[in-house]
Parts: sequence; structure tokens; C-alpha cells
Amino acid sequence: LASSGGPVGPARLVKAPIFAMAVMVALEWSLVLWTALFLIDVAGITAAQGAIATALLLGGVLVARIVGAGLVVRFGPWRMLVACCALAVVAVTLVLTASSPGSAYLAATVAGVAAANVYPSCIGLVLGANPHSPDLSVARASLVSTVATMTWPLFLGWIADRIGLGQSVYLLFILVAVAAVAVLWAKPKTVASRILA
Repeated sequence: LASSGGPVGPARLVKAPIFAMAVMVALEWSLVLWTALFLIDVAGITAAQGAIATALLLGGVLVARIVGAGLVVRFGPWRMLVACCALAVVAVTLVLTASSPGSAYLAATVAGVAAANVYPSCIGLVLGANPHSPDLSVARASLVSTVATMTWPLFLGWIADRIGLGQSVYLLFILVAVAAVAVLWAKPKTVASRILA
């Protein structure tokens, strides 16, 4: 991911947003791919109820993405990612405490809302850090997000095979914590201050 130079300065210009994107996309797809199975194991819902939970999760993604398109413009991608982290904490907590179909459905819906605006907000953050080279920024973002999508959910499944699906949910709290630190590091003013230093 070396910088191509030019008016945007050194590669550190996009290092923080790229790292934030990697962790946030890992969190996004962990929520999307594993929430229903977690709920079946933790809340004890049936496979049919798990299918309903998945539908609610995807519905939450759709509605929140539609609404979020305007919110990203109004509040900016960085603030949206902070909100996504906060919602992810709520979602994981709801997954861990779900004890009935109703609470499982709520957890799945919140998980969908938490994941919905991660990718567009990350793209906005990366492009904002390197506005003079949008092609390079998108290429980096695509590579990092693909690697995160393909690796972390598989790692989570590998861990779940060893310690149990219910226990592996706690790893998501660690991932949210890392994501929050990454997003704070990628705050636009912080990135700008590094470049001017």
C-alpha cells in the first residue's frame, strides 16, 4: 500500500483511515454473517426463528443504509463510524443477553443497523484523507476491505469451533474496542496534524 507520491504527501496520509476501514469492515461482516448463529446458540431460538432474525438484520441494513446516505453527508463519515461503533456495542450486548425470540429479533435488527453504514462511511473517510488520488484510495480500500471480509469471519468461526459459539461472541467486544481506537486515530484533524508535522 505504498503511496504513489504527488500532492497528497507520504503514505501515512491514508494509513489511519485504511486501518480503521480494515477493522470496521471485519466488524461489519462478523455481525452480518454470525449474528443469527450466535442467537441460535445463545438465545436458543430455532433455525426458523434464526431465518427470521437474518431477515430482520438484512432489513435493518437496507433501511439504515437508505437513511444513512443523508446522514453521512450531513454529519460526515467519521462521526458515522463513531455511531457505528456505539451501535455495535449495543448489538453485541443484545446478542449476549438475548433469551427469547423477541429479544433475538431486536438484537439482529440492531446488528443490521450497526453494520449498515460502515462501508460507505469508511470509503468517505479514506477518500477524504487522499482527495487528490481517488483511484488509489479506492484501490487500497477495496483490497483492505476484501481481506478483512475474507479473514476475520473465518477466524471467528475457527475460534468458535474451539471455545464454543457462545463464548466467541466476546471476541466481538475486543473487535469493537480495536475499531473504536482505529476510528479515533483516523479522525480527520488527527490525520492532518500528522501530515503537517
